[in-house]
Amino acid sequence: MALVSTQFIKRIYTNVLSKSAETSVRTLPILLGPLRGSRICVDSSLSFGEILGIHEIRTLYFLKNILIELKKQRPHLCVADLGANMGLFSLFFSKIAGENSSHIDAFEPNPRTFEVLWRNVLLNHRQNIECHRIAFSDLPGKIDFLMTENNHTSHILESGSEDQPGSGQRVSVDATTLDSFYREKGITKAPDFIKVDIEGAASLALKSCDWCLETKRPWLFIESHTPEEDAAIGKLALKHKYVAFDTVQKRWIKDLSATFPNPDGVSGRPLLIPEEVQSSLQAILK
Repeated sequence: MALVSTQFIKRIYTNVLSKSAETSVRTLPILLGPLRGSRICVDSSLSFGEILGIHEIRTLYFLKNILIELKKQRPHLCVADLGANMGLFSLFFSKIAGENSSHIDAFEPNPRTFEVLWRNVLLNHRQNIECHRIAFSDLPGKIDFLMTENNHTSHILESGSEDQPGSGQRVSVDATTLDSFYREKGITKAPDFIKVDIEGAASLALKSCDWCLETKRPWLFIESHTPEEDAAIGKLALKHKYVAFDTVQKRWIKDLSATFPNPDGVSGRPLLIPEEVQSSLQAILK
């Protein structure tokens, strides 16, 4: 019965997706998971899992427990979502952290994807989410950005890099750093939790966040895509006295100076927390 139901739902959603390519923007409700009841704009770039609510579902439930624990220590949460994409994580943070007691900064540099993010925030009446069309790097300014057909693979282009035929459209976007952005806002607006999924650019963005980490001691969840990002994460943790938990293998990372393929090194999706609060998380991080 469950299989038949899933196939039936998928057929309906696939039909809607095919029609959305021919007509104006369509919306559908998320049926499962922590975002159940939210509505999202749909187009052909979305996966069935994203629409149904099962995409990243294990990660979302893991982060739900983390945010609940963090909220016990910091009742009013400020969250920075670097690489917000279409806004699923930002909507999740808004819901779990509490719309009346949290503020979410959703950052997405891709002009096309940013429009979807903005629509999804408005569609769900999330007044505690503020959308910013900006990228993160090691220095503020203008940078080249590659918009690909799949919004999950759009990324910052390194200086001097050549476009590959059919790879996507190169555009110039505004960039900032974590410290530059939040110094201007002040310490009360600095993030308590930072999610980073910026397709390889974390190796740049993590170079300029010393003020944020030293003044607010945020917790960080980082999606690493490259050995350079792995190394930058480990270096950051050692410099600021953080510990790291491997959320894929469900174990504490033993060697922050090592990266993949070292089984004790940094890779995948580490959660970084200040050393001084590690003991309080032992019960849920196991």
